[in-house]
Amino acid sequence: MKIEKPFSVRTIPTPQTLELLESVTLGSNGARYRHLDTRERIRQLYKPVFLNLERNNRTLANITFCRREIGWYMRYFAFQTAFQTTTKNTTNTKEGILKKQLNSFFDDLLNGQHSNTTNLLYAYIDPKNTRSLLMSHNFGFTTRAKIATQTYSRVRPKEQKQVRKIIKEQLQEVYDIVEKCYGNNQLYFTEHTFNDQPFYGYYDLNGNLLAFVKAHKAEWSIERLPGKRGNILTSIIPFIPRLRNIIKPKRHIFSAIEAVWFSDSCNPSQVIDDLFEGVLFEEQTNSIIWWVDIKSEIYKTLSESVNWGLMHKLNGVSMVDLVVREQNNNDSLNNEPFYTTAFDFI
Repeated sequence: MKIEKPFSVRTIPTPQTLELLESVTLGSNGARYRHLDTRERIRQLYKPVFLNLERNNRTLANITFCRREIGWYMRYFAFQTAFQTTTKNTTNTKEGILKKQLNSFFDDLLNGQHSNTTNLLYAYIDPKNTRSLLMSHNFGFTTRAKIATQTYSRVRPKEQKQVRKIIKEQLQEVYDIVEKCYGNNQLYFTEHTFNDQPFYGYYDLNGNLLAFVKAHKAEWSIERLPGKRGNILTSIIPFIPRLRNIIKPKRHIFSAIEAVWFSDSCNPSQVIDDLFEGVLFEEQTNSIIWWVDIKSEIYKTLSESVNWGLMHKLNGVSMVDLVVREQNNNDSLNNEPFYTTAFDFI
């Protein structure tokens, strides 16, 4: 690949890269948060490649790719604070070293100039983060989908007798249903869906599986909530009854979900409501975040029928842009919804 110093390409992160990624605060004009379990997530990455800008034994910038058969997912796009530029400067330095080297790297990947090649690069970007959005457009990425950030919360989740963790012997049935329900979705990738983290199921009184969901537990530090008063609200949450049970800014532990499914024979609003509350009880968390393509029929069915709780009333539904760059600008994507694995957001 045409990559030159001070850039480097690695498949194992350096200590300096880990330090940079742990320090990154995500978001800009809306919510601002930092992942508290970054090292664990990096150990779980699927075939990672770390593209670093390095100088004087420091990592100034990093892009972390996950080399998937469906395309290369850009998980991290991080810069040291001192290295970051303003939006105006980013726009005015199109031929700068960073843009030139990265465009060369992307071209090599997409045009078969290296043994590790791909037809597609993709990432998720907060549309309120103007700097990141402009950066992606400068590198030839286009927005292809809107991903809803849907929250569900309960102050004191109650045990749901019909909700339980799905045992190993039943997982093949679950995997088959996921394949049937989501297999035609674009960017369908299940390495992190079919892993050791639990599926939870809702069963009827005869033991029949009526619904299920995949759950991952995550920890964030929330510096700012979305909305005009997000900064003030973050400061006063510890003093607000009920809300302080759900949102803990310094160490917010929540469940991220994916692969939501329900049977045609059930009332989805009631079953999914009980399922989600059961997940909270089992995971000992107070909130769920579900990142899902707004075109998903399952999401359309549930969005207006589930009682999403206090956190939803406070923040509503935020959107994330799925941005894509394809080989030679070929449009290989179709109109099917995009599959989203919760691991990519936590």
